[in-house]
Amino acid sequence: MSRLISIRKGKIVMFKPRALKDLIISFVFFAILLFSQNHALAQSMTFDLVKGINGISLPFEGTGINTAEDLANSIPNCDMVYYWDTENQKFVAHAKGSSENNFNVFPGYPYFVRVTEDTSWEISGVIPTYFVFNLITTDGTDVNTVSLPLNRKLYITTAEDLANDIPNCDTVWCWDPEGQGFVGHPKGSEINNFPVSPGYSYFVNVTEDTTWPADNVPPTITITTPLDGSLINTTTPNISITFSDDDSGINTDTFSAQINGVDSTSLFTVTATGATYQVTTDLPVGDNVITASIRDHAGNTGTATSNFRIAILRAIPGANPTSGYAPLTVYFTTNGEDPAGTIEVFRWDFDGDGSWDTYDTIARDYTHTYNTPGTYNAILYVKSSTGQTATASITITVENNPPVATADVVPSNGQVPLTVQLLGSGTDIDGHIT
Repeated sequence: MSRLISIRKGKIVMFKPRALKDLIISFVFFAILLFSQNHALAQSMTFDLVKGINGISLPFEGTGINTAEDLANSIPNCDMVYYWDTENQKFVAHAKGSSENNFNVFPGYPYFVRVTEDTSWEISGVIPTYFVFNLITTDGTDVNTVSLPLNRKLYITTAEDLANDIPNCDTVWCWDPEGQGFVGHPKGSEINNFPVSPGYSYFVNVTEDTTWPADNVPPTITITTPLDGSLINTTTPNISITFSDDDSGINTDTFSAQINGVDSTSLFTVTATGATYQVTTDLPVGDNVITASIRDHAGNTGTATSNFRIAILRAIPGANPTSGYAPLTVYFTTNGEDPAGTIEVFRWDFDGDGSWDTYDTIARDYTHTYNTPGTYNAILYVKSSTGQTATASITITVENNPPVATADVVPSNGQVPLTVQLLGSGTDIDGHIT
């Protein structure tokens, strides 16, 4: 059964809800939330507080506000700070300057403050990554306090939205600063379906113990390169992983990755949205697998696997002949193999001097003549549509032509004793006879 109550001078009394039109006008007027255009990235906000009791939260962490006294000192004209003691179903109050009930305050959680005159309270800090409300039932009113987180649940804009999002919730309340009391919306009704704003506090009734925000959804994690089922032509791929979580947020400290079953977590550079690693040690040709996992702040684990195959890009040069005497004319054949893409560039460096002699977008065969004796490394270069490159070389040996020797005798015959003249000469087209 829904309960309609109001807080008047610290007492719980029955409350008659006013017309929805008047409620929305007073709520919007007194509960103005001013923060950056992107709520999920907000780093500051302003509460416009009216004389009397106001519902707020401590929306940020890193503010230096740790106690009720800290909170009272940070808010202009504040003389009292309250929190709702759910187990005992009552407010606990701390008077500014008093040592009594100086309770701890926590980022993200709801509180109530009393100000002696209208004032604005501006606060900045870091949005809490994750916090949870443990909502309980009691023998009496079953009232719990919550605040709407700044960094998520942005689709919750009305009391009905909030009631539907909280498990086992049957009534939602907002604070009416003008009337200094709570206004209730029974779930499923058209009564008092007031707007709700991130950073503000609300009361809810639950019919069973529950937690909220309820986050049972694991984070999304994807291995974007190499893609699962892909065929790549490098043994040193760049590994890229993305992850996200719309509820409690990613806990980057829990990232884990394995390459072919070997823990490789420490090799990755991890950011808030992903992880990368440029492989430096060759992976084996053939089948490979990458597995990765990460948890959100609620403890849910997301996993991803990429099974991929490495098939090497190859340049395949051919030459005939590979040795002979200068001038040596060699016929070069141009070929390549690219299992993961298409070869888009072919180049030859016939004499291995580092300067490319040809450039083609299709395979073409060439003849090249070597006029000078020596040993040459003819290099074929190929580039794939995937961006990978490969080279291969063939050794061409160009030899000196041998010198030519001629000999003669004059006369070449006669009676003994025969005296002859020996005549000899030689030629060398590559050099000189010495």
